[in-house]
Amino acid sequence: MPSRKLLSALLSLPLGTGLAAYTYAYTSPARHATLSKQPSRAHQTSPTMALANPRGMPVYGDSYTIRIPLRDLKPGISDEEILTRFSKGFFGGWVFAPQRWALRVTGLAITDFTAFHDEDLASTPPTPVWSLSQFNRTTLFPLGTLVFGNWQLLDSSVANPDIRRRLYPTHIESTSATKQNQAFVEYVGGSDKSHMVFSDRVEVERDEDAVKITLSGFTCDPLTGEPAVPRLVRELLHPVYAKMLLGDGIREILRRG
Repeated sequence: MPSRKLLSALLSLPLGTGLAAYTYAYTSPARHATLSKQPSRAHQTSPTMALANPRGMPVYGDSYTIRIPLRDLKPGISDEEILTRFSKGFFGGWVFAPQRWALRVTGLAITDFTAFHDEDLASTPPTPVWSLSQFNRTTLFPLGTLVFGNWQLLDSSVANPDIRRRLYPTHIESTSATKQNQAFVEYVGGSDKSHMVFSDRVEVERDEDAVKITLSGFTCDPLTGEPAVPRLVRELLHPVYAKMLLGDGIREILRRG
């Protein structure tokens, strides 16, 4: 029979982990974010949705929005810098660290979309991102960049317009999908030939005295339309995880320097 000390140690692990997660979430700058139990409207109608989910199967997702007063931001910060800093915080923070470590160790890459063609990108294919040292704070990666093997940057409001037009020739001509004052970046993973597709989109909108930031995400089984993630995970665990990821992104935006 295990000793009392061993049992105490084993029991303290989940308690300590839970307490640490609660404390991290409670002190997160995203703790006051508002929740919508569906992806943002622009996310649902984005061109990448047709690429990742060509059969139009149901998607399951949500979105979180927070307003940041301009006085809390670096003076003169651009929309692209906000998106870039958020991406760095999202992928480079403590919350994403276990996935980042596991993906780097295994080299696992599952992202593949039938309608995506490398020849539609720039003449030089983008360099895959496997290290945090490849991130900067001012400029987004080019379209097509694969981040940690599974999150592919497939659309952005600041991307080369000619490349966007080649990737999404019919969609880009329409202005209804994205508000004219909205900047965004979208990372998509999985495969339309598998039972899992996932997407995360960051949106930035400005008004006179604040910036509104939205993190929208969804999962989908593009073959059957069944939920790709168990209900327990979607409804109980994911909201906590997504809000913590949002917090890591916001922390990087607020960081001076």
